[in-house]
Amino acid sequence: MRQLVPARLRYLELEPGPREGADWIMGLQFGGIAGLLALGEYGKLAALLGGPAVAAVYIGVGALVARRRWGSMPPVPVAMAFTPWGVVLDPNRRPTAVHWLVISDLDHERIEGRKRNDYRGERPADSVVRIVHEQKRHVGKRDFESELEGLEVLWRKLAREQARPIALGLEPGSPKLERSHSSAFATLHGAVRAYLASEEGQSALFDHRGGYRERERVLRPEAKERLLERLREPPGELEHAPFAAVLAAELGVVEAIRVLAEQVLAPHPFVAAVLKAAALRLGAPPMLPGTIDEVRPFVADEELDALSAWVKAPKEASASGSR
Repeated sequence: MRQLVPARLRYLELEPGPREGADWIMGLQFGGIAGLLALGEYGKLAALLGGPAVAAVYIGVGALVARRRWGSMPPVPVAMAFTPWGVVLDPNRRPTAVHWLVISDLDHERIEGRKRNDYRGERPADSVVRIVHEQKRHVGKRDFESELEGLEVLWRKLAREQARPIALGLEPGSPKLERSHSSAFATLHGAVRAYLASEEGQSALFDHRGGYRERERVLRPEAKERLLERLREPPGELEHAPFAAVLAAELGVVEAIRVLAEQVLAPHPFVAAVLKAAALRLGAPPMLPGTIDEVRPFVADEELDALSAWVKAPKEASASGSR
């Protein structure tokens, strides 16, 4: 099976985290002010000459400590939501989708809680997550979540999944879906239809039965199993699942519904959207694969609109019929 995101992280919200870098600097600056006041008790001359120097030292040390810990990017507190396809920053006001592939760094820290000053007693531990994106370090927090502990390792695997090219065929060495293609789904769907109409596709997929006047084409059992295998197996150098999913939907292979539904948390958002759409076109209850709109922050609107239109389009009798 492919690398999937834990179900708990299907949508997990965090509130803005602490202003950690600013707290370091502020604390040491207050120390500098305290030093000034203390020096003032030992003489005006010492206060005038030594006080500013002490404050400057405290402030400088504060800046150095903060820079050593955070580099040139002090954490920016922001609400965030973790999804199978990346992180949505500020999801409730100005949502920005950040794919796993473009995150430069990510870490999680468990911070033990302190006693509250109310009847609730001990505060539970917090999960604090920091991600680096476009030269900014964003920090969010929530009550401790164990699934976030493994995220430091997991996100690198998810990023590799998102970087894998999508195949326009079932076999190794198939052409790849290129970024230069104006519409990813239109290109993918066109490749599937071209394969169905080709001699290669006809001979690989169908047996022809009947006499001279009426012939019926029937999907070969081994071809059906090959499609299901392509959906189940871990991807190699190329990602074949979208092509296999669209082909299965065009052929009416309802046995693929369960396999497709198991894969909709695939970390590549376009792959997940295609698998959802294929399951829905085959007649899956919407709650099984989930809605296509679930991936909307990570996939262009025109692609999702094309997938939704395909789900509702009339179905052709591709798997069998008279010829």
